[in-house]
Amino acid sequence: MPAHMSTKAEDNPTLPVVAPPAPLTAQRARSAFSIRYKDVESPFSTTSALLLPGEELLLEAVSTDVNDTFEVHASRGTLLRTGVSTWSWIAPRVPGIYPIAVTNAVQSSITLNGLVMVPHRASRNSINGYPIGFYPKRPFKNNPIYLPPKGLVEVTEANKDVFLTPHFQLGQFVCKQKTTFPKYLVVNERLLLKLDMIVEELNRLGHSVSSLHVMSGYRTPAYNASLKNVRYSMHQFGYAADIFVDESPRDGFMDDLNGDGRVDCQDAEVITSIIAGMDQNELYRDYQGGLGRYSTDKWHGPFVHVDVRGWGARWGLQPRTQQVAMR
Repeated sequence: MPAHMSTKAEDNPTLPVVAPPAPLTAQRARSAFSIRYKDVESPFSTTSALLLPGEELLLEAVSTDVNDTFEVHASRGTLLRTGVSTWSWIAPRVPGIYPIAVTNAVQSSITLNGLVMVPHRASRNSINGYPIGFYPKRPFKNNPIYLPPKGLVEVTEANKDVFLTPHFQLGQFVCKQKTTFPKYLVVNERLLLKLDMIVEELNRLGHSVSSLHVMSGYRTPAYNASLKNVRYSMHQFGYAADIFVDESPRDGFMDDLNGDGRVDCQDAEVITSIIAGMDQNELYRDYQGGLGRYSTDKWHGPFVHVDVRGWGARWGLQPRTQQVAMR
């Protein structure tokens, strides 16, 4: 497409759904190039960005091959090529999931799912009947990461299995409060990328992991309050996930990752050591955040809290540092 040529598509009055691709192995999860958007860079073959209706998304393809060429196709919205490897995409006015395909000359590709949110005003305690509760009126220490989200992604029976990254699906981050569909959530782009990187490192270390069990992803303020959790929990803003590996067997509990025949906090340490190693690796500096390790109690098995708040925070037992691979 020549520079500055615009491609338009009419807004679909119904919510579009992306057919979920087959799960990918860690070896196939990365593309031969990466894309930059919203201050993140993703090398993954599937990636996602949250936007409000009509919001502009700036997109750049990045390759180690200076002669690489790219084509971009959007299912809906307005796509404008602004440079040799840069584009502007104006999100449709109708909330939904809109795939954008980026392909290079050798047919390596990345699908970016544009998650166009349903706008939400903090002064309202629900959205389309789904209880949200009220966010704190003032952000903690005036930090903008604690501002209420301006919109939330609608999750339905039809789209809950859509992959946001190669190893994580939309429905995994839904709040655990008991409601029917549609449900609503927010999940930060950096968190999604960090979780996929953790899966990569687990596989590199010999653990066959297709995903992580997300015990708690997004929490509405109402649900967070019912748990008597901290007022400014990162979960409410889409920056946090409580995770564990649940592959063999799939029983809702942490696997025996260290092979000692028991499931305990030492298995959670396998995960925390990887995350601690990432935090000390310059390559992962944009994914700094909180890290907590929890042991078994009468409600759950061991698990790990991870977030992307932007600075290091630690609680629970201190992890050893697992050296991570440079990528």
